Amino acid sequence: MHRYLILLMVCLVITGSGVAYGELYSGGLNPYEEIGNMWFDSLNVRFVGNWPFGGSRAVAHDSVRNLAFCGSGGGVYILDVSSPSAPIKLSEGIHTRGIVYSLFYEASSQMLYIADGDAGLEIWDVADPSSPEKLGNYDTPGSACGLYVSGSYAYIGDGDSGLYVIDISAPSNPQQVGHYDTHSVGDIYIKGSFAYVASDGLRVIDISVPTNPQEVGYYNTPGGARCVYVSGSYAYVTSGYEGLRVIDVSVPSNPQEIGYYDTPGYAYWVCVSGSYAYVADRGALQVIDVSTPSDPQGIGYYDTPGSARCVYVQGFNAYVSADSAGLRVVDVSEPTIPQEVGYYNTPGYACDVYVLESYAYVITQDGLWVIDVSTPSNPEEVGHCNTPSSLCCTPEGSNCIYVSDSYAYIAADTAGLRIIDVSVPSDPQEIGNYDTPGFPLGVYVLGSYAYVADGEALRINEKRSH
Repeated sequence: MHRYLILLMVCLVITGSGVAYGELYSGGLNPYEEIGNMWFDSLNVRFVGNWPFGGSRAVAHDSVRNLAFCGSGGGVYILDVSSPSAPIKLSEGIHTRGIVYSLFYEASSQMLYIADGDAGLEIWDVADPSSPEKLGNYDTPGSACGLYVSGSYAYIGDGDSGLYVIDISAPSNPQQVGHYDTHSVGDIYIKGSFAYVASDGLRVIDISVPTNPQEVGYYNTPGGARCVYVSGSYAYVTSGYEGLRVIDVSVPSNPQEIGYYDTPGYAYWVCVSGSYAYVADRGALQVIDVSTPSDPQGIGYYDTPGSARCVYVQGFNAYVSADSAGLRVVDVSEPTIPQEVGYYNTPGYACDVYVLESYAYVITQDGLWVIDVSTPSNPEEVGHCNTPSSLCCTPEGSNCIYVSDSYAYIAADTAGLRIIDVSVPSDPQEIGNYDTPGFPLGVYVLGSYAYVADGEALRINEKRSH
């Protein structure tokens, strides 16, 4: 398992006399100074707000209003994609209490449903995309990863806790009405009276009575099952390193595989449009001709930056959530040669943070982000410096950023020591770097010197006029 530090930058209010020791500190406090014999009292800490954004794993689309909803860590960006080559951010107001794994947009009600892991289901009104409003939530017992909405019900794949049926007729008060106990439930697709569930293979569940879902068919796909999409009489199932499987579900009680395509990477997500299946296989967006379901053929691909996690196709555009590379918009009008036409660079995985006065400086795989935290309950992004290489130090590193005299000093592992001018928070600019012999894992600035933990050595670099 990759060791990702997804930093949901949480603001806490400490009401007692205790002090929390850790790697997050403000410029007014020397982290090496002993404060005294004080103890942290967890009962005096409460959640105030967060700036939650990170890698993108989910995307949904409003074809009428030309909006893209891009899951990003523990939040959702709402983007105007009227011009696919230049997406415009309308809002970053959706902050969730968990990581966004799946999105479902319901056009008629203009509501966005979010499966956000351990926090369960959230329901947001996005009628005004610039000012989304949270309506309700339901905390499932497990980790909500899969989501499909049909009529008055939301069907949630809740990991090892099974399939949950939630009545959403009153969005402000969603209620569980049904449950089917199975393991490793991921994605869900609803068609007619059946739920097609990725759960250690493909499971076909009769939901004609939502309060009493019953399994009626099962096919044990090789490699397990990640995502499922149903078109016509066929279910298209991604099976990781076993590629894309095509399963005939014309007889729900007896699903049978009739074809498969071995994708080059790890088949993670699939969306079918017309005669083509579009598969996000982490390494790329694969375009597969499924006009003959028994003999699918790969005809094109686009090698996405980042890791292609999810894909949604609308018209001639494929919207790909590419983890640390954000949202990529790919023109698939010519399926054999898909071409990227636009992107929106959501923050990558957050690695470290330094707080000074009213700003938090967050380093990610995609540069430095400046966050206004003057109102802790409503942190707002004000600036970003997109550096040529990742600013993250290794997981073994700590205190990778230090801010002093309008400059941010960053120990960036293989990228050396980077210096960024943050005198204008809305427009941070990299102005210098020093390539240390080792791998910088930490930095501290005192007076005219920067002290850099450089692997097996401590290096002292003199600060000069920038």
